[in-house]
Amino acid sequence: MKLNVFQEAFCGGTLVSLRWVVTAAHCVRKRLYVRLGEHDLLLRNRGEVEMKVTEAVIHPRYDPDTVVNDVAMLRYV
Repeated sequence: MKLNVFQEAFCGGTLVSLRWVVTAAHCVRKRLYVRLGEHDLLLRNRGEVEMKVTEAVIHPRYDPDTVVNDVAMLRYV
């Protein structure tokens, strides 16, 4: 799984349930997509699926200055 902004990969994540991905809070942007099934960034069209992120939940005690609690959950459709 990877996170995309403008079709470029910039962070990874882990699928933890049917519609939720865990990633780093510093990766959260306004417009995000997750690409499921991505195993090799150099090979395209190998069955990966891109889904729009509809909700981002950042850890309430995340501190971008110290990167403490750098975790977020993303819901996609």
